[in-house]
Order: sequence, then structure tokens, then C-alpha cells
Amino acid sequence: MRVFLSVLLLTAASSVCVAETVLPPADAAALLKKIATAVRKQSYAGMYVYQHDGEVETFRMMHLLEGDNELEKRESLDGPVREFIRSNDQVNCYLPELPTNPVELRRRVSIKLFPALLPDDPAEIVNLYHFKKQDVERVAGIDSSVLVMEPKDTLRYGRKLWYDPNSGLLLRIGTYNSKREPVEQFSFIQLNIGGQLDRKSLKPRFANKIPLRPGDVIAAEGSRPDSGFEIRPLPPGYRLLQEGKRMLGHRNVQVSHLMLGDGMAAVSVFVEPQQSQGKQGSMMVNHGAINIYTRYTTDARITALGDVPEAALMLIGGSVTQKPSRAAQ
Repeated sequence: MRVFLSVLLLTAASSVCVAETVLPPADAAALLKKIATAVRKQSYAGMYVYQHDGEVETFRMMHLLEGDNELEKRESLDGPVREFIRSNDQVNCYLPELPTNPVELRRRVSIKLFPALLPDDPAEIVNLYHFKKQDVERVAGIDSSVLVMEPKDTLRYGRKLWYDPNSGLLLRIGTYNSKREPVEQFSFIQLNIGGQLDRKSLKPRFANKIPLRPGDVIAAEGSRPDSGFEIRPLPPGYRLLQEGKRMLGHRNVQVSHLMLGDGMAAVSVFVEPQQSQGKQGSMMVNHGAINIYTRYTTDARITALGDVPEAALMLIGGSVTQKPSRAAQ
């Protein structure tokens, strides 16, 4: 089934000659707003597949809307047994047994909460892409509208969105590199929109809970978190989302952490004191849509990782400098 689904998704993602209509920025912004809002304004349940790095994972999910509150459950149907419960912005992972290293679990586990993958404010991204509407295609038995997002530069991936024209719910999203090759895709394979959901069915089956949130920022009381480093200049379209000091994994090493985003993707940058002097150079590692760029300086190891093209990571990782106030001390 894994092979069949993989072939099916790649075939669906391949480029074909279709009719296209260019959307002006205002129309694209309105459409993106509709799609981003739809995931929070209705109840739905179904199954989806997540294709990445040559693998296909299958999840079952239920999303319940109660007034202004959202409750969501998704569970893996292949691979390691795990459940994700989301209550508004809080996400927890439930497991049959506690892992020996919860920090490593948080690093490895995928918590991309499809179909909620678009920014609430489309103004963040509307000027970064060219937008085109394409012919209707069927996804999970639904005649879906199609929106293509072509990046204006090499610093972000292209996207293709399939959505329900009635509800606006995102049904499938594909991520593509500069060669228009698929590097990641989420797609519903079965979906029911609306209807009644039993709240009891959204409870976790397991008692072992791991909160999925970033590590604690280390800062003096009453002060603003400060990493001591900056990205200068910031790449076009990116902004600093968060910074501070963090403890890195089981090694109990304190590192500087900066997080950047462009509305669609996020990049984490870690600056760690180099343990062994003299190591130089750089390297790039690819894991589907996720790239990892590491650069060594005379006294630090700089690691940038995120779901962005290699060009973006190299630009970001190569622009890390100490803040003037710290460099002067």
C-alpha cells in the first residue's frame, strides 16, 4: 500500500498542461484568507497521507468545533504508535510508553498540523509569490479548486493547493523545489465535512503525555530573551519570530537560538560553541522538504534547518553575526 500510495501521489503531482488564470494580489489574498479560516470554522473528520523523504505516512484525524474552541485528534496508522491532541494552540503527543529522551522526540516528531498550514494573515506571503488558478481536480471524492503559488525568488518553495470550493477547506498541499519536483505533500484520501462528532472519541487512548512545544528560553528575570546573535541582513520576506538561549538535547549544552519565518516556512538557527578548535567548512543535509545547513567558524558551530530551499539556508546560516553590544564586550 505504501508503494501504491507513493506512486499515486507522485503521479498526481506531476506537471501536465492545464488552463491557468493569473490572480491579482488582492484576489489571491482573499482566497488565501478563506482557505486559512476554513480549517477553524467547521468540524470535519477523515484520513490523510503525508509524503516526505521517500516515505508515506497515514493519519486519521477528527476536528471538532465547539463555539470558539477547537479540539482535534490525529493518530498515526502506520509506523510508531502515537496520537496528537490539540486544544486550541496547545498540542500534546500521547504514547503507549514514555520515551527515554522526550527532547529528542520533540525534535523528530512531525507536528505539521495539516490542513492548518497557511498563515492567518495572507499579507505576509501575498507579495512573495505569483498566484494562478488551474482546472478542477478531484481529491478525496471532491471536485477541488486548485491554486498554484510560484515563488518570485529562490528563497522559498513553490506550493500547489487543492481546496473545497464550497467550504474553503484545504484538501491537499504539495511543496515543490525549483525543478518543480515534489518534496513534500499532504493529501486527504477520505473526508467528511460537517456532521456530528462524538467528543469522547477525541480523548487520547494513552496516559503518557509529551507536550510538543519549544524548549524553555533562558533569560534573566524581567529581561527580554536575547540570543546574543543576529541575522544581518535578513533575507527578503523573512522576519525574526523568536530568539533566546536554549538547552540542546540530552547533551545539556546551552546554545543561542533564533527562529525566522516568512509566513509559510520556518527556519531555526542554533549557534553552539565549538568543542574542538580548528574545525572549518560547511555541509548540507537533505530530508525531503527539510534541509540542514551547518557552518563552522573558529569558535562556533552554526546550524540552520527548516522547510526552505538550500539557497535560503546558506544565506541565513552565512549571515549570522554577534550583536555589536556582545562583540564589544
